[in-house]
Amino acid sequence: MTRTIIILAGAVSIAAGLAYIGTSWLAADFLGSEAGSERETVRFWSMCSIVIGVLLLGLMAARRWMKEGLNDGLLIVALAAIFLIQIPPFGLWMLGFIASGYTAILGILMHGALMAMACLTFVSNRRSLARETA
Repeated sequence: MTRTIIILAGAVSIAAGLAYIGTSWLAADFLGSEAGSERETVRFWSMCSIVIGVLLLGLMAARRWMKEGLNDGLLIVALAAIFLIQIPPFGLWMLGFIASGYTAILGILMHGALMAMACLTFVSNRRSLARETA
């Protein structure tokens, strides 16, 4: 189950990055006259999300050929990075929800799901590690 969640997190991270680059369905209309001023920052965030998602999927694909400890460490770093980069857009979409209502739900769900997947992976692996040592 954990591998499925990690692969899903990588795919959703890539999809989130692509959603901000190529579409307007995640438009920040709630910013009013400031809409558009965030374009370069959002593009940079999108590239980071795509790169981390590809890295996560690549680490899962290379798991057989890497030392388990190294691969686990790199997976932890990649998942933590995915979680951390979701905080600013999640907060901004929450602000958008307060300002404009339900138009921000899609952004909240996407970023919240990525944060939840990272947390769920950490929690489930922590529990399995606790069972192994007991």
